[in-house]
Amino acid sequence: MTDTTSWMKHGICRNPFIDPEGFFPTGETGPWVTVIDKAKTICAHCPVKPQCATWALDTRQADGIWGGLTVNERNRILRQQARHPGMTIAQAMTAIRGLSLADMFAARINKRDDGHTMWLPSGTSLSVDGRNRTPRQIAFFLAHGRWPNGTVRGTCDVSGCLTAGHFNDDAMRRAAAPPAAVDLPLAA
Repeated sequence: MTDTTSWMKHGICRNPFIDPEGFFPTGETGPWVTVIDKAKTICAHCPVKPQCATWALDTRQADGIWGGLTVNERNRILRQQARHPGMTIAQAMTAIRGLSLADMFAARINKRDDGHTMWLPSGTSLSVDGRNRTPRQIAFFLAHGRWPNGTVRGTCDVSGCLTAGHFNDDAMRRAAAPPAAVDLPLAA
């Protein structure tokens, strides 16, 4: 390894117990979503994640998850950088970060004819900025522009529905709750 790639030996993905094939999915939808999520979760804890992402962008890697980024995410970063001469890779990554979460979410949902939105596959989470987030937490963030305060609960009768307005968090439930009755002492 040259000095420009000496960081590679410190990657978590080099662990003999981690399958390197898991970092090279052949798609980004359907069954590959789980493979990508697993690779990104590993990348989130890697000490050389920034060097890995930068190297993949600099060398225009056409395959694999590098530094927690898929091929499509790397291509979006490079397009953003090309549209804005002088923009650094870090600035381009920051500029697309919000779109990336929305795009990842959109690729994993199914909008049903009855107006409900469901997560595909059910029961999985995504790693967002190094933290695992449930589908409802992500839907809440995209709908309200903030991460939920406490537990996100459904308000409709369809289990697992992610349609905006069909769920709330602890702060919203407290704000909507009627004030608690106060026991006043009786006058004698």
